[in-house]
Amino acid sequence: MGIRVAAAGICGSDIHAYEWTPGYEFMAPHMPFTLGHEFAGHVTAVGAGVEGFAPGDAVTAWPTIGCGQCRACREGRNQDCRARRILGLHCDGGFAAHVVAPASHCFRLPDGVDAEMGALCEPLSIADNAVEVAEISPGDAVLVLGPGPIGLGIAWMAQQRGARVLLAGFDDTLRLDCARRMGIGHTADRQARARPPRCRPASARRWTA
Repeated sequence: MGIRVAAAGICGSDIHAYEWTPGYEFMAPHMPFTLGHEFAGHVTAVGAGVEGFAPGDAVTAWPTIGCGQCRACREGRNQDCRARRILGLHCDGGFAAHVVAPASHCFRLPDGVDAEMGALCEPLSIADNAVEVAEISPGDAVLVLGPGPIGLGIAWMAQQRGARVLLAGFDDTLRLDCARRMGIGHTADRQARARPPRCRPASARRWTA
């Protein structure tokens, strides 16, 4: 299905790929291609047999494409498919004017959800899954380390479940300010709290035999 990209997010994985961080060599056999796996846009064309979508629909996409044959894929766990491909990491992604994605992996955005919010669906789904797997309940004490987009999502969702949340960062003034604007009440910046160890001048020290 053809999609005209309206908004895209920059993931840490995109930065690692750009900097060619060790561990991203798996991309080499698939190059060249365009990065970007967090995106939303509008349908421009649908393939033969595609139902439920029409040109102009606002959509986002689940970027992990499985083989469709293995047990993981049959159970709907494409992320566990050993032959999986990821839009923007194995093939062309959303850092372009147009992208092609399987209709089976696309989701129509609800009315009132704009493209920028739609591009957050992928990272926010990770945050939601983390909170779900952790079985966060009202009254739980939750510490979230790192106020990036996923950390912010985890902290916000855990708080919505009634948990007592502390979101901690390191030299993260701007992102922790964002957290407070989101209503996350308890934050801590370890860099701001760090202090050099106190040591008296040598002449003031006391020595004992």
